[in-house]
Amino acid sequence: MLADEASGTLWVCSNDLSALGIKGPSDVKGAALKGFDLKTGAGKVSAPFPVSPAICNDIAIGPDGAAYVTNTLGPQILRLKFGSQTLEVWKSDPLFAPVGKEAGLDGIAFGTDGNLYVDTFTTAKLFRIDVKDGQAGKVTPLTPSRPLVLTDGLRPLGDGSFLMAEGGGRLDCVTFSGDTAKVEVLRDGIAGGVTGATKVGATAFITVGQLAIITDPARKGSKPDLPFRVLTVPLDSP
Repeated sequence: MLADEASGTLWVCSNDLSALGIKGPSDVKGAALKGFDLKTGAGKVSAPFPVSPAICNDIAIGPDGAAYVTNTLGPQILRLKFGSQTLEVWKSDPLFAPVGKEAGLDGIAFGTDGNLYVDTFTTAKLFRIDVKDGQAGKVTPLTPSRPLVLTDGLRPLGDGSFLMAEGGGRLDCVTFSGDTAKVEVLRDGIAGGVTGATKVGATAFITVGQLAIITDPARKGSKPDLPFRVLTVPLDSP
């Protein structure tokens, strides 16, 4: 989910998770990116993924006003151009491809340098995609300053650094320099794992997703260990 105040749109990923034993509305098939009016809640966009298998995961808005979306089950980043109703494959690369039952591409965000940064969930890898005139260029793996666990949501802080969620229970601040990533822990030991993060003023808001209830076969049918929560983490500066 991403609130795009510039266009007045709430972007939401919609997915058919019946393969994981999670029932949804009978008319929901495959993956789609949906947009709703931030003020009225009225539907504005419903764009199905043109690739399969697919799970719509995270969203970023580019300098061109387009929405860029990660596919967790495939090696694709998709783009919905501003004003369009049709998703297109913007970048596909073998480096993004999940293996077996891995969850692949996840967090996505543009940097102040105009390039696009993404992470993968199961393997916890970081990548930079060079961007020029809206076109995708070289994909570069980035080396983190410490081992990462289940990297998830990625959001820019506006100063060249990013908030990054780790399913291992951390909220990080990540700063990319060249082909390296300096990772600073803002909060650790978050039970249930962190799935998403965003910044409002001088506060980070994080979601605790408890994904093991969905992804671990041994947990099928079990109840959550904790209430589903949104937590706040104070940041040093607004």
